Amino acid sequence: MSDFLDVLRDYIQRNVALLFFLVILFVSGIAFGAFGVNALDDSQKSELVYYLDIFFASVGDSYGGPSGKEIFWHSFLNDLKVAGLIWFLGMTVIGVPVILSLVFLKGFMIGFTVGMLTFQQGLQGLVISFIAVFPQSLISVPALFLISFSALNFSLLVLKNRWNRSREPIAPVFFRHLMLALLSVVVFALASIVEGYISPVFLQFFLRLFS
Repeated sequence: MSDFLDVLRDYIQRNVALLFFLVILFVSGIAFGAFGVNALDDSQKSELVYYLDIFFASVGDSYGGPSGKEIFWHSFLNDLKVAGLIWFLGMTVIGVPVILSLVFLKGFMIGFTVGMLTFQQGLQGLVISFIAVFPQSLISVPALFLISFSALNFSLLVLKNRWNRSREPIAPVFFRHLMLALLSVVVFALASIVEGYISPVFLQFFLRLFS
């Protein structure tokens, strides 16, 4: 296990510029998402507030809301689809823009969610974001970075081999790409466990406390 972590650490250090670019892209998505709330007109904001009220009512109702199992599988299957898509796109050069778009979109969704909750609830909405959004995001976002980072590296290697006469072996890089994809799936599963079984408990407690 320690050998694997050492290899992973060395792999990341040798490609730190690409990882930094992904972080900047993700943070840009958060900023655009947060400011995107202000771009909505009043009717759109009212409609979103209406759906948020329904969501909070269902979460506050222990019997009427979705179960932890339902939330887990919904979250995990969505993440699994994204991971599978990114893994596949990593084996093509033309998939690079889509991978970058998915990283940006993840940041945008988080930023928009936090911005909308803050718009509707003020400080209370910000606290809800820390309870309902950040815990699983702190786990799932690194997994997204990991699979995207690996996929982009593989795509760049394919492109490099097409243009250079000296070709780097594909097989070991492909195996590493596959292993990192599987690792990201495990991390996504952990994030879904938090989203399905842990965050709702704290969110229900908070909503009942301030209802």
